[in-house]
Amino acid sequence: MKITDPSSLRKILVPTDFSITSKRALNYAASLAQSLYSEIVIFHVIDVPVVTSGDMVFPVDYSSLETDAAVQLQNEKADLLSKYGNLSVSVSHSTGVATQEILQKSLKESFDMVIMGSNGTSGLVEAVFGSVTKNVIANCSCPVLTVPLNAPDTKPEKVAFATNFDEHELQSLFLLAEMLKPFDAEIHLLHVGEIKDMKHQDQLLNYFRGQVRTNINYEKIRFHLIGGSDVEDEIEKFVISNKMDWLAIAKRKRNFFDRLTTKSLTNQMHHHSYLPLLVFHTTNKSATPLF
Repeated sequence: MKITDPSSLRKILVPTDFSITSKRALNYAASLAQSLYSEIVIFHVIDVPVVTSGDMVFPVDYSSLETDAAVQLQNEKADLLSKYGNLSVSVSHSTGVATQEILQKSLKESFDMVIMGSNGTSGLVEAVFGSVTKNVIANCSCPVLTVPLNAPDTKPEKVAFATNFDEHELQSLFLLAEMLKPFDAEIHLLHVGEIKDMKHQDQLLNYFRGQVRTNINYEKIRFHLIGGSDVEDEIEKFVISNKMDWLAIAKRKRNFFDRLTTKSLTNQMHHHSYLPLLVFHTTNKSATPLF
């Protein structure tokens, strides 16, 4: 399979609503950007409300909202530069629907990654990721890293990558390896298969290991094959017991993230609510889904 060289992560988009969750994601992004020599763009979307009084409709003055946003963005930039020093930071804002504006900007300006905050609590997906973050993850063409409020201030040293042994995941894995080289981090490729089918799964693992070693020049890749029927539970156990710093997945239809959006996260997420989640998007529509 042909692997495209991403030439590292040059541009990182960090959407903000000026909440504490967004500020946490912004500081996390700045710490990564220092090691990756990346440019950060802090982006705010102004949602222009409409005030009604009886049958009368009064649009709120957009210019005042724009002025306030510009001031807050400059304050965010100043705070970031005071903490991280020599960092390439710019700010931008627009008006409209947050999800749409973020997706359009990331695509139009060819951002290499979007970093957003997540609440890191249990419950419905909207409670964990926020509806905007959830929709960006589902539709963004570039990788999205979600950062929980209580994520530790540590650089990634051990990253779990949930795999289906699908060759179309190689591009995502290649990009992940390039991203992690400055940190000299370990990548732990994890596959969960049915216990009764482990012989076949082991054959797939050996083939995929060969594909990885042929296409990806990164020594710190480890391979793990786990037998079990509940994929999410097995991934959670692995992440916790092996003290992973990130969980990475390549998103397709009916995969891990999509299943999270249709079920309660009470038991699935709160145990590792500190864990940043990195979501890649594969382009192969016919691939057999992992989850």
